[in-house]
Amino acid sequence: MKTSGNLIIDLLATIIYIVAANPLITGWAVHEWVSIGLLLVFVVHCATHFDWIVSTFRHRGERVRTANLALDVATLIVFMVCMVSGLMVSRHIVPLFGFVSPGYFIWNPIHSLSAKLLLALLIVHGVAHWRWFASLLPWRRALSPQHEQEGMEDETGMDE
Repeated sequence: MKTSGNLIIDLLATIIYIVAANPLITGWAVHEWVSIGLLLVFVVHCATHFDWIVSTFRHRGERVRTANLALDVATLIVFMVCMVSGLMVSRHIVPLFGFVSPGYFIWNPIHSLSAKLLLALLIVHGVAHWRWFASLLPWRRALSPQHEQEGMEDETGMDE
């Protein structure tokens, strides 16, 4: 996928995450449904960056790529914990299917902690790829002819 498509998906994921991460503003039902949508966007995000994932596994000896891969794996694990615990404390989606989630008092703190950890990891993820994002800014591209070519990689291995 072209860089502009990756950027659109990344921006969409960010916007959806911001909406999902604010249940006191959006309401709990919207929080739950948007979070399910975020899961779908996350899968699309991973699919669009699949070439980068494969390339990173091939170049594991490079420190920056290895660190980036470790960050991405940690983010994946925390994201999944957040999604599962979110379903376990669901008051809107899970009951629609006739289920009641047991153990609310166990799952709620796990969900709360994983959501905060996910936010921290996503911020670090964004900072780790800041050069890729910055290279896509129109005024930055005009100043730097090296970023005009599609398919370039920054030091983290992200396609530009």
